[in-house]
Amino acid sequence: MKPEASSGKARLTIPAGVFSEIQQWARAAYPREGCGLLLGHFKNQGLDKNVVRFVGLSNILLSENGKNLAQRIQNSGGAITHERVAAGGGKTEFLMDPAEFDRVYRQAEKEGQDVVGILHTHPDHPPKPSAMDASQPMLAGWSNVIVAVEKGVTVVARSWIRPDETTPFEEESLTIVEE
Repeated sequence: MKPEASSGKARLTIPAGVFSEIQQWARAAYPREGCGLLLGHFKNQGLDKNVVRFVGLSNILLSENGKNLAQRIQNSGGAITHERVAAGGGKTEFLMDPAEFDRVYRQAEKEGQDVVGILHTHPDHPPKPSAMDASQPMLAGWSNVIVAVEKGVTVVARSWIRPDETTPFEEESLTIVEE
């Protein structure tokens, strides 16, 4: 799988070894949506992002990760609803566990890394932000890499960015570099 090129000004660079790990992880997540964090460094006033590593996170909409789902629904402030879980159950969207996100974020900080992006898969769907993605304010400010997985095969990855939740996503350059 290769990333699709774009002409955007923002740039995201991922080492080939990390990208290979992402491909394996994306295949394993199929046929459900997987989600995770891209960790690395901001450069050029935040315009350039260099990934150092990827950490897959739990999609708490998935039944196997849905322990205490009733409690999470109650504590989510409306972000998780019974209807949302029933409709997709993690097949067509993701919801990161806030505690897990926080743990990875703090560990990255200790290692001198930043969260430079969020990555998720689109099973049997193009690697473009969906209406659900566009409605998520948490996706603003970071690179949003979407990996298309078709019939269990990783096909293409594209990266998108938006400065805030009121702005539409724009494609950014995604480059895989040899280490």
